[in-house]
Amino acid sequence: MAVPEKKNITVNDVTEITQFMDSDGILHWNAPAGKWTIYRYGYAPTMAHPHPLPDDIIGKAREVDKMSREDNIYHWKQLLDPLKENIGEYFGNTFRYIWVDSYESGYQNWTKDFREQFRRLKNYDVLRWITLFQYRTGKELEYRFNAWTNNKLQTDLPEFQQFLKDYDEVVNRLYMDNGFAVAKEMLHACGLQLYWEPYGGPFSNYEGAAMADVPVDEFWSSQDYVYPNPNSQRAAVQYNKRIVAAEAFTGSPSASRYTETPAFLKHTADGGFAQGLNLYFLHHWVHQPFDDKYQPGLGMGWWGTHFSRFQTWYKESRAFFTYLSRCQMLLQQGSLAPDYTHRVTPEADIYFVTNPFDEKLDTFAFAAKNRVPQLWDAYTGKIMQTNDYVRKGDSVFVVFPANETCYATAAGMWHAASLQETAITGKWRVTFFPKTGEKPFTKTFDKLVDFSKENDFAVKYFSGTAVYEKDFKVTNTWANRLTGDEQYPADFEWGTDRGEEGRAMKAFPLMPSR
Repeated sequence: MAVPEKKNITVNDVTEITQFMDSDGILHWNAPAGKWTIYRYGYAPTMAHPHPLPDDIIGKAREVDKMSREDNIYHWKQLLDPLKENIGEYFGNTFRYIWVDSYESGYQNWTKDFREQFRRLKNYDVLRWITLFQYRTGKELEYRFNAWTNNKLQTDLPEFQQFLKDYDEVVNRLYMDNGFAVAKEMLHACGLQLYWEPYGGPFSNYEGAAMADVPVDEFWSSQDYVYPNPNSQRAAVQYNKRIVAAEAFTGSPSASRYTETPAFLKHTADGGFAQGLNLYFLHHWVHQPFDDKYQPGLGMGWWGTHFSRFQTWYKESRAFFTYLSRCQMLLQQGSLAPDYTHRVTPEADIYFVTNPFDEKLDTFAFAAKNRVPQLWDAYTGKIMQTNDYVRKGDSVFVVFPANETCYATAAGMWHAASLQETAITGKWRVTFFPKTGEKPFTKTFDKLVDFSKENDFAVKYFSGTAVYEKDFKVTNTWANRLTGDEQYPADFEWGTDRGEEGRAMKAFPLMPSR
């Protein structure tokens, strides 16, 4: 491409001179009189690679061209064909969906037939406008994707505003039609569904949420409040998607150090429910392949909440998981109303109300006339009718049945009852059962204490279940025991120190023979 060096250049002054270049790339052009600026264009892979990867293929695999239908068909065949072969009868049966996470592969703004696709979609030549843009602004056409996020475009020159918007729209269209739509077509042909966290890339989050069989958001255990992708909720309402799932309780290295408890996690769980999320996938629940005496076992590096059967509170967490189940059961009923905490069925209107603060909130008003509200407490499973209800730092469902009977209670998870509290006072005789199988021991306390602040070494660094004589249990986290273990020499080789993110093992410890 060439443009004459003069003021007020327009796209019509841009001249294509490709035909004057020989096979060696040398330009043989008898240029018209005047000064010309010549641009030569090419494109190359972004060199992004999929991650995480096994060590033996790091740096050897590249991210697929998301704007090429041909390349995406090839890519998904490499995934689906081996799964069919190895999973056999479970493929499309027990194994029912593929999950695509958030887009973390860098930005792509060209593909081999992009010029032809742009002309097909916008009816003008993108390369002439790229040349004019670069000549007039002195900038390369970098990735922005502003058209979908309403950010300010990189240039204030009016003539380029529409071009940049068109460019973003074509990139989005090719990502959708040749990338993720291909994935969905091929998955459906195999009897599978597409679960997708559609954000982070140069495409419309809203269109991605609408395309997914089940749109997925994420929230982190350390968040003070949950701010999921609003496009998922909008798409759920517009396209009547009953489920909006979540990668739930993802933990940062600074927050997830085997210190999580169900009480800590409930705050963000309620935040997710209040934003319209209604199917939680726990991040993470790692396979534990070794003997149960090796605890707390494997973790997923430094990311995620440590769910597993080796958690000190695993047996006692039934109340928490029952709470999640009850909430999700109600929040999956009927369809979403513009309000994310309101679901509508022929039998009832269901509202989820949460108060994350330790203070009384103002009175709530609901758009339900001439009906008596019921309070459904997902923690206790109790259904109450009351005109005055105060709950600090907690949540409740307000259900307006269409008739006098309770809304369908599903598998006996709910029962009508009143809420009562009982105070427990006096000395505590506590029997300690270490999680790793050491001999139990007993201590007496005048009051409830923080084990980590005790002088007794066995109590200070204790992790496990402590049974109180008054038939009352308290279970703490692994943090005390792991802190104590740090005082002993490592029995394996550590990997690279990653600062806040910690270190990984280079290899598993040698297991003693049986």
